[in-house]
Amino acid sequence: MPAYLLRIGADGETRTKVAFSVDASGTVIGTRAVMQPFGDSIVVVVNRGATSIVKQFEKDLIGLHPICHSNAAAVVFEFDRNELKLTSSRSLSAFRADVLKVWNAELYLGGEAAPSSAAQPCTSWGRLTSLCGVTTI
Repeated sequence: MPAYLLRIGADGETRTKVAFSVDASGTVIGTRAVMQPFGDSIVVVVNRGATSIVKQFEKDLIGLHPICHSNAAAVVFEFDRNELKLTSSRSLSAFRADVLKVWNAELYLGGEAAPSSAAQPCTSWGRLTSLCGVTTI
């Protein structure tokens, strides 16, 4: 599925429209994507949905079959700020991005980290380092 990064002028007209491919499989509950300018780049993080299955041979505390969500990921795309050309991308497995912020000249990504089939995801913050990796804090 294509996604689009748009540069819109002060007059409201679209100046540049760049398409890039995203995996739209699975279900995304909440934020679909976050975006933040950073230095000479524009960073876009797109959440890829989870696959949901019912565990038919297990029951939770109230007797219902638990639902397991797995295969969720966030994909980090970096674009050149002037040309709007895609310069790099990286997938962050078992993560759902909710916020992307600059603080003290560094870029931070916040969201939920969920190991495969986790019943309760946990809040997680990470510092994006050259968009090649994430340092969890």
